[in-house]
Amino acid sequence: VELPPLVTASASGSNGKWVEYSVPVERGSHEIIWTHVYNPFQMQSLPPPDGEMGLWMDDLRYTPFSTTSKRLDLSKIEMINSGDGAYWELLDDGTVIAPRGKSSQDDGHADIQFALYSQRGGILRYHVKTDSTAPYHDFAILLNNDVVDTIFGEMVGYEYMSLAVPAGKQLVTLRHRTNPGNFGNSLLKKLGKPSTDGNTWLEDLSFELN
Repeated sequence: VELPPLVTASASGSNGKWVEYSVPVERGSHEIIWTHVYNPFQMQSLPPPDGEMGLWMDDLRYTPFSTTSKRLDLSKIEMINSGDGAYWELLDDGTVIAPRGKSSQDDGHADIQFALYSQRGGILRYHVKTDSTAPYHDFAILLNNDVVDTIFGEMVGYEYMSLAVPAGKQLVTLRHRTNPGNFGNSLLKKLGKPSTDGNTWLEDLSFELN
């Protein structure tokens, strides 16, 4: 299995820990071979190994794509609601999600997390409304734990947003963040009290395949 460059980790990047990879597999019958290559760059001489060297594999699995249709309503898939100091709350209409409370902690976050599996990637679409001021609060989207987009401000209504999602397995985190820069209390006090309440609302989440 040849991993594409965007998901290939260096030895120093893994730090001796397990790293998860995913490779999209098209329909049909396939023979899959994992190959561990010694000296892949064919260098004339190699530096002595620093510690134990080798390749370990575990938890091999085949996971179907999230949808076979063009559009996936994300309210139909499993999501995890977690956080550090705050959580998200499902409102009465069943579609709008908002952080519970004012998230007044000095730092912390509220997460909605789910996985998307696709052969060629797609577009994550959603409506968002924020009542937040940086650096006190913002809303961020993470793909595989990397921040790819942030939003803050005082919106009078929902705004339509979209985000490109690469192929393969993508762990999506919708995060309402409190003090994302981890600034000290003294600095935040100097900045004064924000005029916003520090909330985020989401609705109409969907994923459209490329």
